[in-house]
Amino acid sequence: ASRQGVGQALVHHFTGEFSKPIYLVCESRRVAYYSKFGFRVMDDPIAMPGGLRKKWRFGRTLGKLLGFRIEAMEYE
Repeated sequence: ASRQGVGQALVHHFTGEFSKPIYLVCESRRVAYYSKFGFRVMDDPIAMPGGLRKKWRFGRTLGKLLGFRIEAMEYE
């Protein structure tokens, strides 16, 4: 079931509970959703931590094959 606030509750929990910065990788169509919570798109792969950069690159490659785009985001 969608539109019940579960995702919003999870994001609020994670941003309040874990130390910053917090990173995520998502489809580009979800950027506006996460931006509402203060996440920003990371445009420079060099600035990404190594593990995030690997996930982002893998997602970009897979996205090209399957027709979607991946973004890395950061919450400070």
